[in-house]
Amino acid sequence: MTVEPMRTELAGPAWDVLWPTGPVPADGVGVPRRVLAFLRRGVEERVFPGAVAGVWEAGRWRWRAWVGWACLGPPPVPMTWGTVFDLASLTKPLGTAARAVEGHLQGAWDLTRPLAEALPVFGEAPPPRRDLRWIDVLNHRAGFPAWAPLYALSRNRRERWRLLCRWPGTVWAEPVYSCLGYQWLVLGWEQAGIDLAGWVRRKTRRWPAGAVLQFRPDRRRRRRIAATEWKRRHERQMLRDFWRNGPSVVAGVGRLRVLREDPRWFPDRFLWGEVHDLNAWTLGGVAGNAGLFGNAEGVARAARWWLVWRRLLRPLESVPSEGPWRWGWQSGWPGQPGRPASVWSHTGFTGTMVALDGDRERIYVLLTNRVHPEVRPIEMNDVRRRWLELCGTSDRALR
Repeated sequence: MTVEPMRTELAGPAWDVLWPTGPVPADGVGVPRRVLAFLRRGVEERVFPGAVAGVWEAGRWRWRAWVGWACLGPPPVPMTWGTVFDLASLTKPLGTAARAVEGHLQGAWDLTRPLAEALPVFGEAPPPRRDLRWIDVLNHRAGFPAWAPLYALSRNRRERWRLLCRWPGTVWAEPVYSCLGYQWLVLGWEQAGIDLAGWVRRKTRRWPAGAVLQFRPDRRRRRRIAATEWKRRHERQMLRDFWRNGPSVVAGVGRLRVLREDPRWFPDRFLWGEVHDLNAWTLGGVAGNAGLFGNAEGVARAARWWLVWRRLLRPLESVPSEGPWRWGWQSGWPGQPGRPASVWSHTGFTGTMVALDGDRERIYVLLTNRVHPEVRPIEMNDVRRRWLELCGTSDRALR
């Protein structure tokens, strides 16, 4: 089967000398040749330096693959099956939403009721945000925008919490995929004594040593971790773009602090073993929207929780929740919400993806470090959907 070209732009001249020359390392167990060729092409065309991928079904991996480099070096570090990635927004379904759903299933709270009923700290928010239900936040209907540089507008966790409580926005309107809503949720949890990082440690402590899902990895073992961007240059540009429109974007939240930039935010090196998302980094590496690190084995094990939970959540599906989001997941394949309804998926900015096919009880995992050494204008959802086609999803909605 011919592998179609990927739409991409090559890295700038400054990085040409960094990319290793010669054959791209590629290996796997039972991996279809067309899939391995596609991943190798992704490295050759500089869509990503490396990737780890696999399909899990019926209690085992149908196949596994690892291709390219975890870090371009020098010297370059090859990918392995156990390479750990900054999962970025996969933190939402595999960490934050998972903690919320387990609490519901254990009777600690009701996801269809207001947050403040179970955790009074959420009553500090002005109306109507104080009346938000758990499901509203998980499904991105809490009235927050997609992103803002909270680290530049607040000095500490408490100040950030208060800033988010009074952040302008229309709740229960059209859903807006938001990192801020998940940060608001977890900052409130902290004040109520709910430790997200501790919960992840407890959930994973009996896993085999080869399965990794954790916040704040040990950077002394960073050769096991995929590197990300140089100096957070993309984030720095976002910060500057935001500040040009800052007064209008956050009108109504009260007096804003003067924009500040800390040189520690944009270190003169690759980010390697520390969270790429700066809002999460300034919270010590633990946030509701980002911060989890994991390898393919760990991502699949966490996704398997949801194959059970989604059946238990079906009685709640009649609760009004307009939009493409279900319990923190996108309904449908990446970039194609709602098609098909049996599939839930989520992607991460750093190049990560996990998808669940509920009908087949199948899990698709594709982890890349596509922001290394720099963020390039690549339509990653096109790459992900092409990869899923080659994996045999047999779904015309991907085409």
